[in-house]
Amino acid sequence: RRHRKPDGRQRRRRRRPKGNAALGTRDHIGNPTRTVDNRCPELGTVETSTRWWMPKGLWAIETCNGNSWDSFKNAMLNRSKADIIIAQETKILSDGSVNPAQRQARRLGWNPILSRAHRTSMHHGSGGCATVARAGIVIAPAAQGCIHDDLQHRLQVTWMAGVCKGGIYMLNVYLKDSEGLSPTNMHILEQAAICLKALKGPWIAGGDWNLEPQELEAAGWLSMVGGVVHAPSQPTCHGRVYDFFVVHKAISPAVAGVQRLDDGGLYPHFPTRLLVEGGALRYMVRRLNKPVKVPGRLPAGPPSAPPSYNEVFARVDVDPNAAM
Repeated sequence: RRHRKPDGRQRRRRRRPKGNAALGTRDHIGNPTRTVDNRCPELGTVETSTRWWMPKGLWAIETCNGNSWDSFKNAMLNRSKADIIIAQETKILSDGSVNPAQRQARRLGWNPILSRAHRTSMHHGSGGCATVARAGIVIAPAAQGCIHDDLQHRLQVTWMAGVCKGGIYMLNVYLKDSEGLSPTNMHILEQAAICLKALKGPWIAGGDWNLEPQELEAAGWLSMVGGVVHAPSQPTCHGRVYDFFVVHKAISPAVAGVQRLDDGGLYPHFPTRLLVEGGALRYMVRRLNKPVKVPGRLPAGPPSAPPSYNEVFARVDVDPNAAM
């Protein structure tokens, strides 16, 4: 109920601006437009005193190559205040090692989804993915049937209840190093594209690509999946940018910035943080799909006359043996 003025008249109701002031104004058809601002510096730190992005309405998603589960746990899970962390090369070899790792993550305040590494010898393995969400955020595996068994240590798809209404999908990617666009890496990218095309909703892909953004774009993979690269301006591994994100083009305008985290403590990779505005679906606009063009290729000239068998029928009437 509105308060009254001293003379008894009701106070005028304050008019709220259309749209979110933090996101900017709206254009002539009512779609929100976001003014470019520098709310996200290029460099950040894993260990922060507060979750400074929350008052700004942002979600923090971090990716890192942990080299092993123990180093990832000590360097990231113990210190990070992000909402979601996706990690590669956890090197968890067996189901007997997955359960203790899940309990360790839960004790530190995370909900984990882990995949096993590919065993290369008795005590060594390659790959292994982990996607963890902060306690209180629902996370679940998704699109499990789209990934071949031989690639589950390099690709992982999860669904997370956050960022926008209906949740968002997270794709964890780990390509083979020192190979570039080799047949093996092309096969991994093809499987990743199949998974993303099968998802019904927005998605964010991140990980250790072992490719620079321009190489991924030159391969045509971004146009295939409809994604936009969001990479830090600073190198993340051996003077190259290997750790970055690819965001679905529908929610790409909601990305506030990307940071390289300097105090990750994971050699040789630097962790990377993606900041996304909440309610990202407000940037989606309904559009009519252009109908498929039907080529008007007609035959040259009039159509040919159908064959006539009148002469054969006439011979049969006169002499039945003449047509033999």
